Amino acid sequence: MVLFGYDITLLTGIIAPLMVIIGVPNSILIINSYRFEYAKTQDKMQSLLTTIQQNTLTTFIANLTTAIGFGVLYFTDSSVLLEFGVTAAFGVMFTWLICMVMLLSFYPSSPRLLKKTLLHKAKQLSLPSS
Repeated sequence: MVLFGYDITLLTGIIAPLMVIIGVPNSILIINSYRFEYAKTQDKMQSLLTTIQQNTLTTFIANLTTAIGFGVLYFTDSSVLLEFGVTAAFGVMFTWLICMVMLLSFYPSSPRLLKKTLLHKAKQLSLPSS
């Protein structure tokens, strides 16, 4: 908000929780997709590439439409709504970027998380089918 010269108001104060709400579904989708692919292939790089191929465009379009929705507030006569809309639109796209870069760079390098994935998959395979 400092980059745009905006003051913190009651409305712009809810942008941080809003970005968390928008970022959590992205993170869940990416992590679940990666865990599923890793359980199938046991190959970190192949799982990472498949996850990127399957989820990048989907999550980008979802976040872009959300950013456009907030960006529409730019055309209002209210300066408070204008500031909120612009800041939220940039925040949504930045959240998408953070999810893609941070999760996809951190998650494959975490052996503990991969071990949990494999244990979960082993439990699923050992259950008798009904």
